[in-house]
Amino acid sequence: MGLVEEFKKIVEVSNALMGEKGCLWDRKQTFDTLKTYLLEESYEVLDAVDKQDHHNLLEELGDLFYIIVFFAKVAEKEDKFTLEEVIARVREKLIYRHPHVFGETQLDTIEAIKEQWDALKEDEKAHRKSKLDGIPKTMPALAKAQKFAEVMAQEVVQTVPSDEEELGRMLYEIAYAAKKQKLNAELALSKELLRREESFRKEEGQ
Repeated sequence: MGLVEEFKKIVEVSNALMGEKGCLWDRKQTFDTLKTYLLEESYEVLDAVDKQDHHNLLEELGDLFYIIVFFAKVAEKEDKFTLEEVIARVREKLIYRHPHVFGETQLDTIEAIKEQWDALKEDEKAHRKSKLDGIPKTMPALAKAQKFAEVMAQEVVQTVPSDEEELGRMLYEIAYAAKKQKLNAELALSKELLRREESFRKEEGQ
C-alpha cells in the first residue's frame, strides 16, 4: 500500500473516531486537553532517538503523527481550519524558505542557508513587535533561556563548558545546589528570563 493510501486510511479512522457514532472520549477532546498528549508523545519520540531504539521510534513517530492529525480534526470540528490547510501551509512555507532548492538562488554553505532561512522567516513575521514574540511562553525555562540567548546575544560572564558532558555536569551541580538551598531552579530561571525579557523589550522600544 502506498503513502497516499495509508494517509487516506488514517484520516478515515480519525473521521470515524470523531464522528457521531465514534468514540465518546475522542469526540470530547479539545486543543487544551490534547496538549498533554502532544508533550508526552514528543518526549517519547526523543527518548527513542536517544536510546537508538528504532523499533520503538517507528511506533512513537506514528503516535506523534496521529496527535497532529487529531489536533487538525478538532480544528475542523470547530470550523477553525482543516487538515488540508495545515498540510498546504507547511508545504508552501518549505518551498518559500528554500529558494536555493525550488528557485534560482545559489547557496553553497550551511551557514548561508541558515542566514537565508532566518531572513525569510523574519520577513514572514514582520508583524511581530519583538524578536522574542516567537518564543513560546510555555517552553521549559532552560530551553527558553537558550532561545533568549540566541535572540539577545548578550554577553554573560561565566565559566564556559568545553563540551556537552561538562555542560551537563555544571547544570546538575546547579540543580543540586538549588535542592540543597530548597530553591526551585526552574522557577528561579523563569524569573530571571522574565526580568531579561522586560529589559530587552524596553531596549526594542516597546
